[in-house]
Amino acid sequence: MPGTPCASWAAALPASLPGAGDFAFRPRLASYQDPIVLNIGSCPVGAAEVGWVATLVAVAVLTTATLGVVAMVMMVGGMLAVWSEQRTNFVERDGNWLPSGVVIPEVAANVALIAFIAICTFAQWAVWAAKRNDRGHGVFALATTALVALMVINAQAFIYSEMGIGIGDGAYATMFYALTGLFVALMIIGVIFSVVAAFRFSGGRSDNEVLAAHAIYWYAMSVIYTAIWFVVYVTK
Repeated sequence: MPGTPCASWAAALPASLPGAGDFAFRPRLASYQDPIVLNIGSCPVGAAEVGWVATLVAVAVLTTATLGVVAMVMMVGGMLAVWSEQRTNFVERDGNWLPSGVVIPEVAANVALIAFIAICTFAQWAVWAAKRNDRGHGVFALATTALVALMVINAQAFIYSEMGIGIGDGAYATMFYALTGLFVALMIIGVIFSVVAAFRFSGGRSDNEVLAAHAIYWYAMSVIYTAIWFVVYVTK
């Protein structure tokens, strides 16, 4: 009814927004032409209005994911800059940044780098499956993403054990554990993200935009590890 708080609330939405049917990550609520009516709070909402809400939610999810990964990249980039400055100072003063007797297991570091190809592939496969409402392939892709990510964490733990240095054994060790420890924490967050997304998708949720955000996260993690691999494990 005109004049009520619920009246024509969707008309206030910006006209420049795309229609729900044009949005690539729209949830499968059923055809937006179906004469269904939902309730949001105390307001009856038609299917077309639900489409607008779904579009806004999808945009919000993807924007939040993008801003989050930008923050992650900036954080790790700043730590790598500090690492490089410390390394330069030590090389100029002492001639060596890597402590004597410490050997970096390069095979494990290289395998972890290669593993990110699989992680990104499976994360994108989950997006592909979600667009087609293929829950079997989607859940498999998400579970495999989490599994390969756990393998990367295991590779990092192997590097710790093989190097045999403590966090207080000088500036190198402190910076090494701070940088790689942040990386491991981000990997654990990614594993949790994959597991939660898999449970939601297997339960019937049409999380196209969430799975797209999930893929964006893992793409960012691959960039982060590539930078760590080059600065920490290659240039040493």
